[in-house]
Amino acid sequence: MSVHLDPEEVTRLLAKQLPESLHPHLLLVGSLAAAYHFRESLDRRGVNTKDADVIVQPASALRECQDVANTLLNNGWLPYFDEKHPPGADDTPDTELPIVRLLPPDPGAAGYFVELLALPELTQETPKALHRCQLQDGTWWAIPSFRFMAVLQHEQRRCGDSQLRYAAPAMMALANLLAHPTLGTEIMSKPIGGVFMKRSAKDLGRVLGLALLTEGEIDAWPEQWDGALRTSLPRDLVRLAASAGDGLRELVSSRSDLDNARHALAFGILANKNITVEQLRAMADELFTDTLPGLVRLSLR
Repeated sequence: MSVHLDPEEVTRLLAKQLPESLHPHLLLVGSLAAAYHFRESLDRRGVNTKDADVIVQPASALRECQDVANTLLNNGWLPYFDEKHPPGADDTPDTELPIVRLLPPDPGAAGYFVELLALPELTQETPKALHRCQLQDGTWWAIPSFRFMAVLQHEQRRCGDSQLRYAAPAMMALANLLAHPTLGTEIMSKPIGGVFMKRSAKDLGRVLGLALLTEGEIDAWPEQWDGALRTSLPRDLVRLAASAGDGLRELVSSRSDLDNARHALAFGILANKNITVEQLRAMADELFTDTLPGLVRLSLR
């Protein structure tokens, strides 16, 4: 179940509770990162989420992932898992291992958990990979890496005065576009505001929400996206640039899925903004007319 979190307060708590030695290796992503970046324009209303997604850097840093988890456990953090998928043993299949999730030690910070993700290697071809991770008590867990999250290492921003960083909105939008070249059929395991929806509808709707919050600054997105693709996914640069908007086009053509995307935004980063389907369509048209064609032109240089 999601809870209403103040992104600035949670980020401050994370910077305090996460050992400073780990800060350079950590990157906040997802709802918390978006809400923190736009905290002023969102009037500090907070965000509905339950997890603080954290990528461990650099790529291939699986040992660092293990070290981060063990360091947090040594600092009083507690493992968090579904009773149906407890920590595994040597022979537990990767797909049955729980994802590394940890609850903060401070009772006053209850209501969210940290989920560890790995920055993907340049050679990763699958959309998602699971990496086995043995913690200090001998149990086995999994740390996922998502191929298209590779772009999140670009344009990173600092969280206040700390060394903790968060992903730039432009890069989070690109990662979501690349992750969903079609709407697909996967339904989220848990509802958002009481509604079960396609994962792609939530994620592609997030692209439109980030673009709306960014307002006039999306003119810079094509150049930023091109630079990220050339560095992180160079072998597929032209193909990915050409197909980046395909899933979004499918979303806009489906009234029910687009309405679900609006619902997810109204319950998430655009809470209390009274966002409409028409506003989402208008934003999508701007992306289709200028931003995505701009990326294609740059990729062909």
